[in-house]
Amino acid sequence: RFDAEFAQKVASVSDGDGVSTKGKARVESEVKAESSSSSGSKGNGKAKAAPAAKQHVLVEFKFRSCNTAIIDAGEWNGVLHVPMLQDPTTGRFSLSAGTTTAKGSVHRSLPPQPSTAKGYRYNVPSPETFTATFHRAAAGQPIESFELGYNYDYFIEEGVYTSVRPSDAKGSWIKGRGGESRPFTWDSRAGLGSWERHQGGMLQAYARATIDWCEEPEDFNGCDDANVKIKLYTVLSAHKPDEGKKTKLVKWEAGSSADWDALVAVVAARNPKKSAAWSRRAVQEYRLFLELKVQAGDWDSSKFSPSTPLDEVWHAHLSFVDRYQRDILALTDGAQRVIEHSPVLGNDAYARYAAARRAHVERMGRTGGTVDKEFWPQPKESRAGFNEPHEGDSEEELDVGAAPQCG
Repeated sequence: RFDAEFAQKVASVSDGDGVSTKGKARVESEVKAESSSSSGSKGNGKAKAAPAAKQHVLVEFKFRSCNTAIIDAGEWNGVLHVPMLQDPTTGRFSLSAGTTTAKGSVHRSLPPQPSTAKGYRYNVPSPETFTATFHRAAAGQPIESFELGYNYDYFIEEGVYTSVRPSDAKGSWIKGRGGESRPFTWDSRAGLGSWERHQGGMLQAYARATIDWCEEPEDFNGCDDANVKIKLYTVLSAHKPDEGKKTKLVKWEAGSSADWDALVAVVAARNPKKSAAWSRRAVQEYRLFLELKVQAGDWDSSKFSPSTPLDEVWHAHLSFVDRYQRDILALTDGAQRVIEHSPVLGNDAYARYAAARRAHVERMGRTGGTVDKEFWPQPKESRAGFNEPHEGDSEEELDVGAAPQCG
C-alpha cells in the first residue's frame, strides 16, 4: 500500500521532489526574500529588515542515563522542561540571560534495597521530580554553568555508602551519620554551548566529593578518591510539556494534509548557503524515512534511526511540536499516534540506521527510485554508546568535554 501511495504522491502531488509547484513558488519566494533582506541596502537603498522577535517557549527534552560509576546505562529515563527563546524562522532554541530554572521528572530503575555494588539506594518515588538550573551572565555570552538539582550523599559505616537524591528533597538519611552531601554541577562553557547549539546532546554533572578520611583506604575500594559524575543524553521530545499524563495530541481534522512546505522553509532558513532545491530534497528524503517508520509501526523509534543529515531535518521538524504532530497525524490518516524521538547512541544507532537504509534501498528497487547518497550514506560503526565503560570518576576526569557519546 505504501509503495503504491509513494508512487502516486510523486506523480500527482508533486513534480518529483515532494513539494507542490505552488509550494515551491512560495518557498523560493521566501528564500529570495531572506537573501534580499540579508544583503541590506545594496543596490536598492532599502534598510535591512529587522529579524523577527524571539518567542518564549517551554521545551521538553527526553533523556536517558549513560553508564558511570554510580548510575547504570538506562537506569534513569525522564524529561526536562526548559524555558527557552525560539527563533520563529529557524525554530532554534537558546537560553536567555540570567538563571533559567528547568523542571525535571525521572523514572529510576533501581536494584533491590538497601545496598548494591553501585552504592546505597534510598526508597525513590516514581516518577521523581527535580529542579535543574542554567546560568548565563548576559545575552550573547556563553552558558557558564549547569546544576543538575541532585546531590551525592555518602557516609562510611563499615563500608562506603552512597546515594543520589534531589537537592531539594526533604530530610536526609545521612543526618547523624557524619556523612557529606555534594551537588552535581557542570561549568564547561564549551560543553554547555555544544548542548545549546545542537538542541540537545550530553548533559553531564560532577559531584566533587572526595572521600579521603578512611583510616585504612585499602579496605574501601575508591574511598580516598570518589569524585563522581552523571551523564544524561538528551533529545528534543515529540510532545509539549503541557500535554500532561494523558499525552493529548493536537487536534487534527480528518482529510487535512501535512504542511511540508512550512518544513522546507525552516530547513532553508537553517541552511542559508544551500539552494531552495536542496531544502526541498532534504524534506522529501526525510518524508521517505518517516514513511518507513509508519509502515513498520516504529512509533517508539526502536527499529529505525536516521542518518545525520536526516536527523538534522527531524530536529527542524520537532522544533515546532504542534506542526510536527499535525504532520505525522496527516501522514497516518489520523491514527492518533506520533513517531517518538528517543535517545539512542553508538552501536544501537548504527544498527537501526543500517536497518532503515536496507529497507529504503529495497523500496527504491521495487519502485524504480534512486537512493540519494547524501541523505542515505553507507552506515558507519561507532564505539560510542550508553554502555561504554567509564574508566573512573576521579579528579582527572572532571574536565572531559561533552563528546557525543557516553563513558
